[in-house]
Amino acid sequence: MRAATPAPAGFDRPVLVVWDAEGKMMPNAEGRKPAASFPDARLVELLDCFTLITEDQPEALAAEIRRFVGTGRLVSQDVSG
Repeated sequence: MRAATPAPAGFDRPVLVVWDAEGKMMPNAEGRKPAASFPDARLVELLDCFTLITEDQPEALAAEIRRFVGTGRLVSQDVSG
């Protein structure tokens, strides 16, 4: 995780970082570092999670992803060729 913390140079697209609010398995500061590394990042801390947010809170995670994508901030990729 620490090796992935620095933002890639010049990456300015929106980034969603979802972390567990309690910090039981991974400290909250570790989730805040990657969020702070990107100029357009959103940090969401979910309650009642441990290490695997997809297992512990799949509905809450899906809701946050829908909310993030629904902001219209993501640039859609042209796949028409």
